[in-house]
Amino acid sequence: MRAATGPRVARGRSAVSGASTEPPRASRLARVIAFTEWAAEILTRTWEAARRFNPEVMVRLRRTSDGVEFLLTDERAETDRLVEGDGFELLVEDGLEGTVDVVEPHDRLVLRPSGDPERSVRPH
Repeated sequence: MRAATGPRVARGRSAVSGASTEPPRASRLARVIAFTEWAAEILTRTWEAARRFNPEVMVRLRRTSDGVEFLLTDERAETDRLVEGDGFELLVEDGLEGTVDVVEPHDRLVLRPSGDPERSVRPH
């Protein structure tokens, strides 16, 4: 097994105005979404496949009663931030932060809290 590389960091823009959501310097790190290499690969494949059927479809990360979920949508909430990854775009509900990672079984995407050092190891 090979350990996943460090997370890729992305900053977002407001889905409503396209304006930068960069907060003041002191709180900037708390507003960042990062991706492990494995998660970025899964999001890229998902985004590309979904957009072949509907070019308006996006992957969205939002809160649920028991955590977060990733879903396909063609509607943006006013509080969504557009986060550009390497080969994909992700709508992220405002206020969510951390590292998008993958857990088994079934390559399930999760959002690890900021500062959480745990990262998944991809099986070969």
